Amino acid sequence: MPDLVKAKKLITEAADQCLLAAQLADRHAAYEKRRDGEVAQQQALLDAEHAAVKHKLPAVTEAKRLAEEQAAKQDYVAAQAGLDQVLAAIADAAALKETSEDFNARLLLVEPEVAGLTTVSPRAGAPGIGADVAKVDTALAEAKAKALLFDFKAADTALATAKVQCKSVEVKKLLKTATPDPVVLKNQMEALNKQPGGPQLLDALIAGLGPTDSPDQVLAALAVRFNLKQGAQDEGTGTNKSTVAVLKRVYKLMAEVPDKHTKENPRMRQVTRKPAGGSSYGGGNVVLGDALNEGSKRQLVLPGELPGVLDKCKPPTGKEAPVFFDWNVQHEIAHALDDKKKFMASREGVDEFGGWINHGGNVSAVAKAAADALGLEGIDQAAIAKYLDGDTVPSPVPTDWATVTTWAAAIRHGEKPWRAGAKCTQSIAAGGFVIGDLVYHEAYANRWVSYKATARTEGITGYQFRAPGEWFSELYAAYKSEQMKPAHPAKTWLDNLFGA
Repeated sequence: MPDLVKAKKLITEAADQCLLAAQLADRHAAYEKRRDGEVAQQQALLDAEHAAVKHKLPAVTEAKRLAEEQAAKQDYVAAQAGLDQVLAAIADAAALKETSEDFNARLLLVEPEVAGLTTVSPRAGAPGIGADVAKVDTALAEAKAKALLFDFKAADTALATAKVQCKSVEVKKLLKTATPDPVVLKNQMEALNKQPGGPQLLDALIAGLGPTDSPDQVLAALAVRFNLKQGAQDEGTGTNKSTVAVLKRVYKLMAEVPDKHTKENPRMRQVTRKPAGGSSYGGGNVVLGDALNEGSKRQLVLPGELPGVLDKCKPPTGKEAPVFFDWNVQHEIAHALDDKKKFMASREGVDEFGGWINHGGNVSAVAKAAADALGLEGIDQAAIAKYLDGDTVPSPVPTDWATVTTWAAAIRHGEKPWRAGAKCTQSIAAGGFVIGDLVYHEAYANRWVSYKATARTEGITGYQFRAPGEWFSELYAAYKSEQMKPAHPAKTWLDNLFGA
C-alpha cells in the first residue's frame, strides 16, 4: 500500500527544490543582465588606451574576477556587491583620466612661462637668476615625474611650487631692471602675491634688495603685499628721499604681524613715509616720519613717568630696549587695527582695559568730578566747566580759585599730563590729578578722557596714558617687541589678537 505521508513529504521537498532553483535562476539572470548590461556599458565608455585608464584596468579586472567567483558559488548577494566594486573601479579609472587631463592642461600653461624665464644655456647659469631658474626647473621636473606615476597629489604640489617660483623669478627680473614698467611690475607682483606661498617669496625678494636698487620698487611692493588701496608714498625729495633700507624696514615690520592686522584690514589703506615730523595714523593713512637710527631706543617704564609699576609688568630683565623707529611702526599698525576692530571703543569703562572713558568735548563730567572732590566754597561744577571750556573766570574770583587754575593748567594736553608721574598718583586735593579712582585730562585739543589711576601700575610708557588708542597701541608695540613678561595682564588678550 503506498506510503502517502512519505510521498507528500517528498513532493513538498521537490517543490521546495524547484522553487529554490527558480530563485537561483532569477538571481543568476539578474546578475548576468547587470554584468552584461550596465557594467559592460560603463567599461566600454573607458578609453582603454589612455595611460591613466590602463593604470587602473587591473583593478577593474580583479573586481570582475571576484564577482564571477561569488556568482559561481551561487552567492548572488556577494556577486552583486562585487559588481558594485567593478563599477567603483571603473569610475576610479575614469576619474584618474580626468585628473590626468586636468593636470596636463595646467602643465601646458606653465611650461611656456618656465621656458621663457631665460634663453641662457645652461639655464642655471643665467646671470642673477640662475639659481632661481634651477629651482623652477627642478620643481617642474618633479611634477612631471609624479604625474607619470599617477601620483597627482604630489604632482600638483610640485607644479604649484614651480608656478609660484616662476612668478617669483619674473618679479625678480623686473626688480633688477633699471626702469621697469610700473604697471607691469605691479601686475607681476600681484600675480605672485595671490599664489599660495607667494607673499613669502615676495618678502624674500624685497629683503634681497640693496642700496643700489630703487626705493620706488619697495613702495610698489608695500602697496601690493599689504593691499594698500591708496598705495604707498614717499614725500621726501632729493637727499630727504627715503632709502631702500628704511622702506625695507617698514615692509619687514609689517610682514611680521598677522595679515589680518595689515593686508586684511580695510582701515589700513595707505602708508606714507615723510622726511621728518613724527608718526601718526588717521583716516586709513599710516604716516611714518621718524628716522631709522639703530642707536635711538624707546625707553620703557621710566620712573619719572611711571612710578610704582608692578614688577610683573616691567620689561624682562636684560632685554634691550627696542629701536624707536621699529616701535613707532608697530604703534601705528596698532592704531589701524584698533580702528578696524573698534577695540577700545567697545571696551569703554572696562577695568581690564584701563577703564577708559572718552568724554570728547563735553567737560561736564570732568568739572563735576573736580568740584565734588575739591569742595571749595563758591566754586561749583558750572564755574569749573566754563573755565575748562573757555578760560572763563568767575566774577568775583573765589578765594581758592588758584587751586582750580593750577590743576586745570597741568592737565591740558600741551603740558603732557600723561607723563606727570607722581601727580598721576596723587589726589586732586593734594595737588595731583586723581579724582576718586580716576585720572582726568585733556588728551588732545578739546578732547577729554579719564582712566583708572591704578592702571598706571601696569604701564609700559607714560604716553600709553594719553588716550585709549595710545594705551592700546603702546601695549601692542610692547608685545610685538617682546617687552612684555608672561605675567603681564595684557598679554592674554594680546595673545588672542596675534593668534598665539
